[in-house]
Order: sequence, then structure tokens, then C-alpha cells
Amino acid sequence: MKKKLLTLILCAFMLTLSFSLFGCSTSLNKEVSFEGLTLKVPSNWVEEDSSLDTSSYSDINIGTVNFLETSNASTGNWMSVSWSNYNDGKTPDELIKEEEQSAKEINGKNWHQNKLDEYDLESAHVVLYESSYEMDSRDGTNTFNTQYAFIDSIGMSYEIKVYGDAIDIKDIMDTASITLA
Repeated sequence: MKKKLLTLILCAFMLTLSFSLFGCSTSLNKEVSFEGLTLKVPSNWVEEDSSLDTSSYSDINIGTVNFLETSNASTGNWMSVSWSNYNDGKTPDELIKEEEQSAKEINGKNWHQNKLDEYDLESAHVVLYESSYEMDSRDGTNTFNTQYAFIDSIGMSYEIKVYGDAIDIKDIMDTASITLA
């Protein structure tokens, strides 16, 4: 009996330890594709297409799709995938500076950014960033965390933003592939 109790306690301890070390992260198990970019997103997040109707402009291809966590909407976890064949020439460094300016315009403070990685993915160049800022509310000070992937491919640019901490941009990019049209 003591041996069974000791085994049960040991199993419970190991399970608790594994959750604390590895967390209960959101599973990336739904494959989606957007104009040559294929990646995986959480299947239990709701997909919302926010693309502009560019059908009257045959040479413009712009779009955005959002994925929203609905199991716990109060967490603020969501992600967006945007693409464009119009290149305005802005570098990832300039784009992250625009994000900082946007945060300041809504009274964000204590902006922090970190370049996570830079590498080539097939025919594309990828730059990963993370940022955070604080904003005061009547409930106190809230911290907003965002991760970014800026992807520049031949003829198409992509931008992935992950808001909150349910998924990691590096995990998403580990599932990504680029296919040229």
C-alpha cells in the first residue's frame, strides 16, 4: 500500500513539474495558406477574414486574416496574418518603429522591443521581433505583449503579429513554408 501511495505521489509530482516546465501551450494543428505562405494556427481559434476587396485592381493583392482565441476571450490572445504584393520599401526596423509610435499614440509607456531572430526561409527573408508596453487603465497597469514576423518574399510581403502569450512566433514560423506563384 505504501508503495502504491508513493508511486501515486511521484506521478502527481512529475505531472505538476511537467506543466510548470513546459506549460499548457496552445496547439498549432490547423494548416492555413495565404498567397504562397503556409503555416499552422490553433484549430480552436476563430478565423476572421478582414481582407479588402481589391477585385477592381488586378495588380494589387492585399489581405488580412485574424485568428481569435474564444475559449478565454479575456486573455487578449489573437494573431493576424497580413500579405501584400505592394512593397512600400519599409524595412522591418522601420515597421517596428511604427508599432512603437502607434503604442505611444494610445498612451502606451515603457516600450520595449527585442529582435529575436533573422534568417532565410526558402525564397524569403524573415525577421522576428517581440515588443511590450504598458498602459494605465482604471483597473491598474496592463502589459501588452506582441511578437512579429516580417517576411519578405519575391513579389509578396507578409506580416504575422501574435498578441498575448498563448503561442510563440517561433513555433508558428517552425511550421511555415513559402511557395512562389
